Amino acid sequence: MSLCPLCNGIHTQNIVCPHCTTKMKDGGKIENYYDPYSPYLPNEVLQQANVVDTKQCIHLFYCPHCGYDQHHLADLWLAPDLS
Repeated sequence: MSLCPLCNGIHTQNIVCPHCTTKMKDGGKIENYYDPYSPYLPNEVLQQANVVDTKQCIHLFYCPHCGYDQHHLADLWLAPDLS
């Protein structure tokens, strides 16, 4: 099993807006923006639409000042199997 350190709040990413140098905010995984029901879909369905490696999670970072946004690839961490 793997987990995203950004989605789970284990790690934060400090990205500065290239246009106005304001600290950008993490808007969450890009899959959540596909449609109104995408946050409730199983990961297997969302991974089929994902064009990157399944060992990465795409996050949308946005600038609260100027509105610029960009994608950021977060490497997934391998979680221990506790069963």
